[in-house]
Amino acid sequence: MLREFRGVGQKAPDMFAIPLCSSCHRRMHTRGSKVHTDIFKAEGVDDVRLAYELWTAYNTSETHSVRLNRMRAIVMTHTVGE
Repeated sequence: MLREFRGVGQKAPDMFAIPLCSSCHRRMHTRGSKVHTDIFKAEGVDDVRLAYELWTAYNTSETHSVRLNRMRAIVMTHTVGE
């Protein structure tokens, strides 16, 4: 499923974007893996499910602040123990 969106120099669709703090983003790139999926898996995070839940929460008719709070809660459920 995800392979059709992969390619060197290609931007992934926004539906697969996962926001990271600057510290986590830096850690992603210093680990040496070019495949972010491997890094999420090593951390015990289902990146596809997380991205889907964030995309679904964002694409609602709720106010921006309500969507943002829902998205924060989703991230917290996927990163417990960080």
